[in-house]
Amino acid sequence: MSRKIQVGIIGFGNMGKAIADRLKLANYQVYIFDSDKTKVQPNNQLNAANSISDLLSNSEVVIIAVKPQDFGAVLAELRNNQNLNQKTIISIAAGVSTSTIEQALAPTKVKVVRAMPNLFAKEGRSISAIVKGLSATDEELS
Repeated sequence: MSRKIQVGIIGFGNMGKAIADRLKLANYQVYIFDSDKTKVQPNNQLNAANSISDLLSNSEVVIIAVKPQDFGAVLAELRNNQNLNQKTIISIAAGVSTSTIEQALAPTKVKVVRAMPNLFAKEGRSISAIVKGLSATDEELS
């Protein structure tokens, strides 16, 4: 039996939930966090993290699925976390470039991937534009 990849999702709105629902069907170990605790209810397939730090300690890949106006606060919290090294950060925030994320999280050389899915992700039929940042490899991109 292969090891489940641990994925954390920060932001559990429409897109965060759609991505989480598809990942759990694909046999990933999914951790979720939202500042609005009423959105996050643990169940047998999703693990609710108490904080971004908690989510980071349990995740290899972190998907940031918050609205652009909340992105700066999330980056500030990530920047102050020791568990950031060796993580792959995937952003789905509109208008936030990979270089912006890399600069905000410096000096840590995080592997950043930017993806722009659409709401068809709910059905597993999203067409997503993706691009890797400076430290990300083709492996993280795939």
